[in-house]
Amino acid sequence: MAKLSKSQLLQAYRTMRTIREFEERVHTEFATGEIPGFVHLYAGEEASATGVCMHLRDDDYIASTHRGHGHCIAKGVDPVGMMAEIYGKVTGTCKGKGGSMHIADLSRGMMGANGIVGGGGPLICGAALAAKYKREGGVGVCFFGDGASNQGTILEAMNLASVWNLPAIFVAENNGYAESTSSSWSVASDNIADRGAAFGMPSVIVDGFDFFAAHEAAGEAVKRAREGGGPTLIEMKFMRYYGHFEGDQQTYRGADEVKKLREEKDCLLRFRKRVVSAGEVSAAELDAVDKEVSRPAHRRLRLVPLTRRMNAMARTITYQQAINEALRQEMERDPRVIVMGEDNAGGAGSPGEQDAWGGVLGVTKGLYPRFPDRVLDTPISESAFIGAAIGAAAAGMRPVAELMFIDFMGVCFDQIFNQAAKFKYMFGGKAETPVVIRTMIGAGFRAAAQHSQMLTSIFTHVPGLKVACPATPYDAKGLLIQSIRDKDPVIFCEHKLLYGIKGDVPEESYIVPFGEANVVREGNGVTIVTYARMVHFALQAAGELAKKKIDCEVIDLRTTSPMDEATILESAEKTGRVVVVDEANPRCSVATDVAALVAQKAFAAMKAPVEMVTAPHVPVPFSDALEDLYIPSPARIAAAVERVANYR
Repeated sequence: MAKLSKSQLLQAYRTMRTIREFEERVHTEFATGEIPGFVHLYAGEEASATGVCMHLRDDDYIASTHRGHGHCIAKGVDPVGMMAEIYGKVTGTCKGKGGSMHIADLSRGMMGANGIVGGGGPLICGAALAAKYKREGGVGVCFFGDGASNQGTILEAMNLASVWNLPAIFVAENNGYAESTSSSWSVASDNIADRGAAFGMPSVIVDGFDFFAAHEAAGEAVKRAREGGGPTLIEMKFMRYYGHFEGDQQTYRGADEVKKLREEKDCLLRFRKRVVSAGEVSAAELDAVDKEVSRPAHRRLRLVPLTRRMNAMARTITYQQAINEALRQEMERDPRVIVMGEDNAGGAGSPGEQDAWGGVLGVTKGLYPRFPDRVLDTPISESAFIGAAIGAAAAGMRPVAELMFIDFMGVCFDQIFNQAAKFKYMFGGKAETPVVIRTMIGAGFRAAAQHSQMLTSIFTHVPGLKVACPATPYDAKGLLIQSIRDKDPVIFCEHKLLYGIKGDVPEESYIVPFGEANVVREGNGVTIVTYARMVHFALQAAGELAKKKIDCEVIDLRTTSPMDEATILESAEKTGRVVVVDEANPRCSVATDVAALVAQKAFAAMKAPVEMVTAPHVPVPFSDALEDLYIPSPARIAAAVERVANYR
């Protein structure tokens, strides 16, 4: 590679320093509670993004990860717009609709940070294919983490890139941890780069703390791609300075691990030492860059603190504790019950605590010390471990697998709807598949479109699956125990905004049967049918409507498959007026299913058209103001009930 000029060296240092300053600022601001949602910081990894992107043109494309701030800045995305996006502001890069995990600027060739692990690989194949057709020497770069190296989408993308000889570069940023799990445990070979040989592509391992090594390796790969030589796999080995996300306590890390990294391997210190000792750039010139970067426009951004709201009902134990208790009691009762998923314990292969997380929101915390052989951490390979859970169930175990967010169903859906859901029918009723797939649902967490969806209706649509959506701690425990004991596959949906609510929950084990709705408020005027978090909103609306002499009956479905049609129809025939509330999008939803049921089977009793209150038919926005408008509110529910009640 040609020697870098002084101006290029200063630009490289400026980019790395800007990324570091930006991430340190975000870290500080997040601690104040002003930044909503999830944030994943890139500090410590600056040499990789900078070394790669210095070789790229504006018309070259990159795809990033959930830890994408550094890639954005290195590709030329405006830090001011990025900071506004992280706060969910309309002035943000994506108008506040994407948030930290989904920053994109196609005008700069930034195809987006991505909340789906490994999601960028196929996109970059497409960008590289377009570049190949254009014949203008364009390339595509896919940044992905060590966790994504275990995703089929990345492996398939690398194979496709080789088969089509695409101008693509795959940059595996191996920062030591897939969430809280050590890459030394979750990756079955010492080097991710070794996988390049299987696809016939050149691969190289690089010290990711060394800008010059990263720059040289990337330069060779980009040159090869531009000249028609096909794809390359680069593995950058380093470690991140902060946790998987802001708020991660990092108990899985060794004592003083980060302190030693900052003192001994920091890419900025190593860069400074090399260029100053070589006489290429003076210390004073680097100091001037430090001063310049320390006061950029994004540091002067003043924003209004976020007011956080949570339902609170001071009772006995929380929804989260009820789920944990159900798992513990069933594991004590039945040795066939095993728990598996990403970071269900946390810290596998790491030098620190081995029960570091208990799942991303701590729901399974404490199970690993009791059942060390039956709480299994997994690589970030949803298709593999969901399929393994299904196979284990068919072979006589009773697995409880955690699909962290329901949004991730796309990477493992075939195993669920073509395997688990069909075994019993296809095999003449002889097969049992007692698997439970726990997953988080719903908006309101400021987690944006790829971590906030309400996809319950998709699973409800599939024959052979049962779908449970508890709204209370009591139902969470009882329905989960029923799910574990059931002979069929169950999708157990936990609304992430319900984990903190409290309610009366018996200490002893008990079940809540499937297909039995709960009439949580009796009334004669209007029937409100709903489930999950919307039960609480419906009850709020009913309470306000009672002051206007509108008497509501509120039905909590509890399970959407099987669905308690009898209770719905009985109430509909009694009141003659029905409102269905569903946090999901309106088309082909549980709301449309219930509305159709009432129209078909209780039409003669209806005194008014059935009303539906749902989210709009758009993805979930990140901005707190937009997300609050997106979610059906008690006020919207009340307005719909009033329209139905006053219909003549």
